Amino acid sequence: MDTDKYIYKFMPFNKYALLTILNRELYFSNPKLLNDPIDCLHNVKVTNLSKLTTNDLLPLVKKHKSSITWNTKLADDEIAKHCLKENDSLLRLIIQDIRLKTKSKYGICSFSTSNKDQRLWSHYADSSKGICLVFEKAELLKNLNINTDRQDPQLRRYYGDTVNYDGLPYEIEIKNGEFQINEDYFFKKTNVWDYEDEYRLLLISDISINNFADYEKNRYCLFTKSALRGVILGEKTTHYDLLSLLKIKSRLDYGLKITKLTRDISTGELNIEK
Repeated sequence: MDTDKYIYKFMPFNKYALLTILNRELYFSNPKLLNDPIDCLHNVKVTNLSKLTTNDLLPLVKKHKSSITWNTKLADDEIAKHCLKENDSLLRLIIQDIRLKTKSKYGICSFSTSNKDQRLWSHYADSSKGICLVFEKAELLKNLNINTDRQDPQLRRYYGDTVNYDGLPYEIEIKNGEFQINEDYFFKKTNVWDYEDEYRLLLISDISINNFADYEKNRYCLFTKSALRGVILGEKTTHYDLLSLLKIKSRLDYGLKITKLTRDISTGELNIEK
């Protein structure tokens, strides 16, 4: 399939994969739970530190004072002054704020523009025993209103882009007493991950998705049946799993093209065959 037209989601063949197909829902993970420890968390620097004032930091100090482990007996303005003098303390305070925001307001759904990299099959599809869902990119994004300010009934909007692997930290700016997070902050990773060729969808919620009830309700997004175009079986996917997919396809009237990953023994090259 044309990799410019399609994006691919690798999954173990388990109940979550089946529910994705049956319910036509994508799950947007808490950024804190991504497998790269610094993804959406630590890769950050603050510009124009000399322009920051105690008043700039006071809102952050008040919000996160309970999590500040050093000199908790100090007054808020004294803690703010200390942070202005010590860059490490300032960064810890900013990272704490980013963690809180990303946990409660954002979700990540990852795809790849590649479907034949063995590392993707190994890391994300249960060592090639899983599957790869094939989505028609334009159809999927049209349903999500990507790159617009339009919101769905649950006050969510979505932003999609390719991940930048230049490894540069994102620059945070302070505005209205808070450090602002722009969308491109979520699309930067270090170059050790560039083999993933990731296309990422970002959920931005105007309501908290931090507690369990909202978490379950708001981290799933419905996609149209026409957006899911195929399923690629891994090299080790069982015949029983294939039969299960065929039954789902026939009962739901899905126009799914089911293919299988194969390997040329002489060259090790991966291919996809019907």
